Amino acid sequence: GSVHTCALTSEGDIRCWGNNDFGQTTVPDGLGTVTQVSAGGSYTCAVTTEGTVRCWGRDDVGQSTVPDDLGTVVQISAGANHTCAVTTNGALRCWGDNYFGQSTVPDDLGTVAQISAGWDHTCAITTDGALRCWGDNSYGQSTPPYEPLRVRLATIRGRVLLNGRGLAAVPLTLSDGVSTTQTDATGAYTFTEILQRPLYLTPSRPGYRFVPISRRLLLTGNRADQDFEALYDAQMTLNYSQGAPGSTFVITGTDMPPGQMVQFSVNGEPLGEPLRVGDDGQMILLIATDPEAAPGFYVVVMRIEPVPPSQLPTSVQRHYQLVTEGPEAIVRQPPPAIQAPTLTVPATVEGFAQRPHIYLPFVGPEIRDIPWDEARRTGEASAVPWDDAHRQR
Repeated sequence: GSVHTCALTSEGDIRCWGNNDFGQTTVPDGLGTVTQVSAGGSYTCAVTTEGTVRCWGRDDVGQSTVPDDLGTVVQISAGANHTCAVTTNGALRCWGDNYFGQSTVPDDLGTVAQISAGWDHTCAITTDGALRCWGDNSYGQSTPPYEPLRVRLATIRGRVLLNGRGLAAVPLTLSDGVSTTQTDATGAYTFTEILQRPLYLTPSRPGYRFVPISRRLLLTGNRADQDFEALYDAQMTLNYSQGAPGSTFVITGTDMPPGQMVQFSVNGEPLGEPLRVGDDGQMILLIATDPEAAPGFYVVVMRIEPVPPSQLPTSVQRHYQLVTEGPEAIVRQPPPAIQAPTLTVPATVEGFAQRPHIYLPFVGPEIRDIPWDEARRTGEASAVPWDDAHRQR
C-alpha cells in the first residue's frame, strides 16, 4: 500500500504491518482463510476462499465499500482510492474514487483475465490477450506503447501420477496467487490463459507428498508434460516406546490411502495377513509380545502395497524396546476402550541389541484381499470408532 504492507501465509492467513491511521493493517475478526490480498492507498482488500471480497481501512470515497451485487471473484486489486475485481465469469467491476474515470469500466472491454488498479488509473488484460488502460493519463500511464498491444498468454498441461496411474482431485496452484485447478479422473490438469512470466506450480493433497515438491516454470510459450509423482504420506505411531515382555502396544495408522493393502511385520517377520485400509484412511491394531520374548529393539514396519504397474511399496517404521529392568519394565496393556485386531509377535523373533536406523527388508506372504472391516469383525474384539480410541490412548 501507500505506507502499509500485507502478506498472505501458506495457511491462508493475512498479516499486515505499517501505518494504521485508518485501520488498514487491522485484519477483521472472522475473515477466514484467504486466497489473495491487495494493499491500497490507506485500505486493504482480500478475497476469501469462498470468493467473497472484504475491504477495511479508509473509505472516504467508497473504496472499501464492496458492492452488494458483486458476487464471487477470482482477483482483486486495490489502487490509491479505487478498487477493481474480476468476477468468476470474467467480468470487471470497479468502485471508489472516479475523478479521472479510473472506476468506469469500458463498455467494450469484454472478459478479463487479469486486473491492476494504479494510483488514479486502471489496466486490464482481456482473455484474448489485449491490454486496455483507462483513467488518469497525465504521464501517459494509460496509453500502451503501441496498438494493439498483445500480452502473451500460455497454457500449462500435465498429470499427477500415483503408482503409474492418474490421481484425481489433486489441487494445483500457481504462485501468481490467482490461478488454481485440480486433476480430473485421469490425473490430468490444464491451466489456460496464464500470463507468460516465471511462476511456481505446486500440487497439494492431504495424505500425499509430491515429487517434485513444485516446478519452477519460465513461461515463454505453452508447456506440456509438467507431471508430478504422488507418494503416500502415511503416518504410524506407537503408544509406548518401551515395555516389559508380554506387553501389548497400540499402533495407530493415519493419512493412509483408502482401499490399499497394508502388511505389518516386526524385525522382518510378517504378522498375520495383509489388511485393506478403510475409507477413512485410518487404522488401529494391537501388537502383542510374548512373555518369553528376549529384551531388545523391535522394529514395526507398515508396508503399503503398490498398485500395478508400480512395483514400489511405501514403508513406514517405528520401534519399541522390551526391557526387563528399570522403571519402564512394565507390562503395557491397551486401554479397555480400544478394541482392535491383535497381531502377535512370536517368541522366536529376536530383538536387536541396538536400535536400527534404516528400514528393514520385508519378507512376507502373497497379498490377499482381506478387508479391514472384516479383520475387525473376525478379530478378538469388536470395532470402536478411531476418534474414540485415539482420545483414550
